[in-house]
Amino acid sequence: MAVVFDIETGRDLERARALMPPFDEAEVKVGNMKDPDKISAKQSDRRLAHERNWMEDSALRPETGKVLAIGLLPTRKEEELIFHVHQTNEADVLQSFWDFLVSTQQATGQAFIGFAIYHFDLPFLVIRSRILGVRGTARPAGRALLRRAAALSTCRRSG
Repeated sequence: MAVVFDIETGRDLERARALMPPFDEAEVKVGNMKDPDKISAKQSDRRLAHERNWMEDSALRPETGKVLAIGLLPTRKEEELIFHVHQTNEADVLQSFWDFLVSTQQATGQAFIGFAIYHFDLPFLVIRSRILGVRGTARPAGRALLRRAAALSTCRRSG
């Protein structure tokens, strides 16, 4: 048996703006443009694209995103569970997830499955938990998942 899960993330606009890398106008290739107005317009367009791209991807980075919901569907006859921030805050959502994970693995030995959970979901949850000081990943089940997620994440980056 297994537990299927998925997370939904969103932007933390304040953190995304604070952590946005600076835009360097000198990196804008202007070729043989001579007109200062055209050069300025091109740099302005690139600055806007830089900011737009950073903000669009911010929900996918644990440093600039946040967990909005975690949905769990045990394959046994239990009902689905959804932890989301409208009920509480992000730290409580993460703590509820880790508590469920540990109690489920200890009681039933069920595996956790989902699409790209070792490449995105679990690393995101672990990093957000560390940022917020949530202690669930210090437990054996959390550490094992963290090691597996870190190993797979390293393989993906290097391969």
